[in-house]
Amino acid sequence: MKACIVSALLCVLSISVSGQDFKTSTRKGIDLKKYDTFTIVRGEVITSEDSKLDKDQFYKDFVRIAVKELEARGYNYVADSTATLSLSYVAETSRVVESENVGPLGQMPQRNAGDVQTQTWSRDFTRGSLIISAEVGKSGEAGQNNQVWSAEGSMDVARTRGGNVLEYAIKNALRDFPSKFEKEKRRKRNKKG
Repeated sequence: MKACIVSALLCVLSISVSGQDFKTSTRKGIDLKKYDTFTIVRGEVITSEDSKLDKDQFYKDFVRIAVKELEARGYNYVADSTATLSLSYVAETSRVVESENVGPLGQMPQRNAGDVQTQTWSRDFTRGSLIISAEVGKSGEAGQNNQVWSAEGSMDVARTRGGNVLEYAIKNALRDFPSKFEKEKRRKRNKKG
């Protein structure tokens, strides 16, 4: 039963690695390398009625994958509120239907009725979105924006090519999270002349 649920989860969030597009942002003036410990707070999973996910299994998989990724970057996982960073997520799946009129051989459709008839192309797929955020301090303090880092991206389920897609998505999202092992890259001066 759990294998079926995990398989469904992977199908819902699946996309090829090259097709995942995650954008990250870090709050200006924040050096994430100064934080040593992190914890993971249970996030939200939003699904449509036709695609149910096991939210507990999603959380367990997220923790397993994110801990592995961040510990490889030099951060230590603690399962309590003593952590200096709190990681959380929001995952959403939605059904999307795209359709378009196309002419012969995929060209633009004809404008008048006397020309060759157009054809309609349509595609029905599930799109998944994942947002990961890192906060400092106590989560939920009134009037405070404690978010210091975030990654967000969307995934097209129709482009499944196998593998653990949730793992690929989280790895891709955390790719730009700074590693404590890498030295700061020096910026080259732009010399005119």
